[in-house]
Amino acid sequence: MNNDELLEFFEDSRQSLYVVKNGFFVKTDEKWEKVRYVEILWVRAFENGSVVFLTDGKSLMVNHRLWRIEEILQDHANFVRINRSEIVNLNAIDGFEGNCYYIGKNPLYATGVYRQRMEGVFIKAKQQ
Repeated sequence: MNNDELLEFFEDSRQSLYVVKNGFFVKTDEKWEKVRYVEILWVRAFENGSVVFLTDGKSLMVNHRLWRIEEILQDHANFVRINRSEIVNLNAIDGFEGNCYYIGKNPLYATGVYRQRMEGVFIKAKQQ
């Protein structure tokens, strides 16, 4: 990673996140791994960390809580929190029914205040 690529550095009491133009580095159990924004399908809170689900079918267990990941993703309009435990990439949603959004065969549910936010995300096209 060169200095031009490094945009931001977030301090956490236990870990740090390194943010670059096209993604960010997260601490896994083994090493720092780059996660590109375009590869993220959704992120789910899990115990004391999060799981990042990626387009290649892999998932990364990371040592960062969901709120920390959300801080980075908030600058990207296509990422939306849909419940207390999940953030989705709107570009990855394949279909929806009511408050259930599908990424592939994975149902993800918008709940509470997050559900109200999601109601305005997909706007029905006007018929002419």
